Amino acid sequence: KAFVEELDKFHGTGLPARRPNSMNNYGLVLNEIGLRPAFSAVLKEVLLPIGARLFGDDEDRITAFKGEAVETQNWGGSTL
Repeated sequence: KAFVEELDKFHGTGLPARRPNSMNNYGLVLNEIGLRPAFSAVLKEVLLPIGARLFGDDEDRITAFKGEAVETQNWGGSTL
């Protein structure tokens, strides 16, 4: 409820809002209206541990398989 009220307040200010994509006329990039700390906390405290548990942490990535080097991309999971 408080989240929706915050969105309504922002829309009422008339400030420009960047849309998440061209197909979304009413969306809002929440990081740009001051909610980045809240979403960063949810990402760090909830989603990253779940992802690490399901898919392995950065330390779990393999670097070689049968003596051959394996290149893996760093998806930024530990950049917070």
